[in-house]
Amino acid sequence: MSYLAQSNQTAGICIYCDLPKTTYETGFWAGNLDCLASAAQNGCLRCSFLAKCITCFAPGTFNERNRFRVWPCFRLCELTINRDEFVLDIFSIPGGVSTLYQGIPVKSLLPGETSSDKTFRTIANWINDCTRNHIGCNPTVPTSVDYSQLPKRILELTGGRITLREYPSERPLYACLSHCWGTSDRIIKTSLTNFDEFKNEVLWNNLTENFKHAVDICRRLDIGFLWIDSLCIIQDSENDWKEESAKMASIYENAFLTIAATKSKEGAGGCYATTSPEFLGISVPNTDIYVRRHCPEFPTHWIHKDPERWPLLSRGWVYQEMRLSRRVLHFCSQEVIWECRESRKSESGCSDKDLSTDKPYYKDTMDAAVPYWKLEEDPRKLWYRTVHEYSRMQLTFEKDKFPALAALTQKMETLRGDDRFLAGLWEKTLLLDLLWMVWPSPVTGRSATWRAPTWSWASVQSQVMWESSVDSVLSSVQVVDIHYTTEGPTHMGEIREAAIILRAPVIRARIENNRPCLDPTITSLGEIAIINEKIDYLFSMRGKYHVSSGTKVSIIPIGISMRNHRYTGIVLITRDGTLLHERIGYVELAHHNTRGILEGDIKAGKGTEEANINYVNSILTNLPLSNITIV
Repeated sequence: MSYLAQSNQTAGICIYCDLPKTTYETGFWAGNLDCLASAAQNGCLRCSFLAKCITCFAPGTFNERNRFRVWPCFRLCELTINRDEFVLDIFSIPGGVSTLYQGIPVKSLLPGETSSDKTFRTIANWINDCTRNHIGCNPTVPTSVDYSQLPKRILELTGGRITLREYPSERPLYACLSHCWGTSDRIIKTSLTNFDEFKNEVLWNNLTENFKHAVDICRRLDIGFLWIDSLCIIQDSENDWKEESAKMASIYENAFLTIAATKSKEGAGGCYATTSPEFLGISVPNTDIYVRRHCPEFPTHWIHKDPERWPLLSRGWVYQEMRLSRRVLHFCSQEVIWECRESRKSESGCSDKDLSTDKPYYKDTMDAAVPYWKLEEDPRKLWYRTVHEYSRMQLTFEKDKFPALAALTQKMETLRGDDRFLAGLWEKTLLLDLLWMVWPSPVTGRSATWRAPTWSWASVQSQVMWESSVDSVLSSVQVVDIHYTTEGPTHMGEIREAAIILRAPVIRARIENNRPCLDPTITSLGEIAIINEKIDYLFSMRGKYHVSSGTKVSIIPIGISMRNHRYTGIVLITRDGTLLHERIGYVELAHHNTRGILEGDIKAGKGTEEANINYVNSILTNLPLSNITIV
C-alpha cells in the first residue's frame, strides 16, 4: 500500500471512494464491484451501503468483470453485470426519509398493475393539480360555443351502456382515445350500415381491449363521454371523413383528457399492464431505502422515441394528437405517465419533469430543446421542427401524409397570418423552405405513386431536416411564379397542380457514384467546391426515378449560412427531354479551403472565413440567370 493510501486509511478516508468512511455524503465514483466489496469490508459506510443495495437487487455479482458508476446522492447507479447494462434505482418513499439518507431521491413504489385503485388515486391527484394550478392547461371557456368545431358524434358512457350520440346539445366534458389500429379488420368501426344500430347501443363484447379499457378509464374518472376515431367517424363515408378529420385540432384541444394506449401495437393490446418484477421495489434490510431497476424514462424529444418500447408514438396520426392534447395519460408497459402543457408525472417518479419554465440555457441552433410555445415566436423554425419530428413517423397509407398533419397545419396558418401553405412549404419563406435535406440518409427509392411535387419534403419517404443556421438567401435568386391548386382545403394537401418557377443561377454538375459532382470543365467557379451533399432518395432503385452515374444535373444555389461559411442549394434533373425540372438532392457549396478549416486541417487566419464566403458570393451572384420550372 502506498504512503498516501496509508495516510488516507489512518485519517478515516476510504481509499476507494476517497471520502470519509463514516458519512453517507457522496460524489461521483466508479469501479469494479469486487473492489467495492473490499471497501465495504474495510468499514466504509458509503461503500457498504451501496454494496448492500446492489446485493439486494443482483446477488452474486461481485467480481472484477462487473462494474458500477454512481452519481452524487445515489441519484443514479449504472451497472454492468455479465455485459448487461442497466440503471439501478436507489430511493426512499414519501414520508420515509431518515436522517442518514437525506440526499437520496424520493420516489414512489409501483402498485404492480396499471389498472389498480392506487394508480387511479394517483391519476386523480394529477388531474386535481392540473385543473387547479395550471393556467396553460385550462383556457377560459368561451361564453358561446362553436358547435361546428366540436365532434359531430361522441360515445356516451352513462347508464351502463355505450351509445353513439350525434349533434350533442351541450358542450360535453369528454376524453379522446389515441391508439394504434393494427390489423384494421379487427377494429370495430362505424359504417353507413351499422350507424343506426350504434345509436341505440355499441355492444361491449364487440369492443377491442383498447376500447374496453378506455371506457373503463373514463368511467373510473367520472368522464361521461369518449371520442374514438373509428367509432365517431363514419369510415365508409368519404365526405364524413373529410369533414371530421379537418376538425382534428379542435377535437383534441377541446377534450378534457386524451387516453393513450402507448404500449400497444394494435387494438388487442389494451391500455392496462402488469409491471415486470424487476421494476417493483425491494426493501434494503435495516433501512428505509428501496432498490429496483430504473423505469424506462419517457423520451424527451420525438426523435428519441423507441418504436418497440413506445409503439403508439411512432405512428403518424398520433404526432398531432399528442401535440394538440391538453392532458395525456400514457398507459405504458410498466406504469402510467401523465403529460400536460406544464408538467410530466410518472407513477415511479423516474420521468417527472417541469415543462412550464422558459429555460434560458438553450441556443438558437438547438430548436429541439425549446418548448413549442416558445418557438411560436418564430413560426418558420417551429414548422421546421414539426416536419423534422413528423417525417420520421409511420403511416399505413402514404396518402395520409398531409391529412395526418392537417390539424397542426391549421394551427400554423393562424401563426403565419396571410401566408399560404404549399405542399408542406410556405409561400412567404418558400426559398428557405426549399432547402430541406433527407437526414440522416434516404431509406428507399422515390414512391411510384405521386403524392407531392419533388420540391416538397412530402415527396420522399425519409426523415428530413433543415440546417438551422441558414437564414438568408442569395440576392440574385427570386420566385417568379407559383402554380398551385388543391381539391378542398389547402391544409388537407389534395394537390391538383404544383409547380414553381425560380429565376436563379444554374451550375452544371453530374452524378458520380450516387453523388452530385461539379462539372470540372467549368472554370468560372474558381475555388468553389461541394462541401456536403444529401440525395433525396436511393438513385440505384430501378424504375422511373433511377439515376445512373454520368447523368447531367443542375445545382441551384439559394441559401446562405454565415456561421458555417456555406451556400446551400438544391440539385435538379430534367426528364424525357422536357424543360421541367425535378428535385433530387441538396448540396452545400463553399470555398474549397472551408472543408479543411472546419476539419482542423487548415488553420484559418483572421478574416479568412469571411473572405472565402465573400469570394463565393461574388462568383455566384454574377453567374447568368435562368428561369427554372420545378415540378
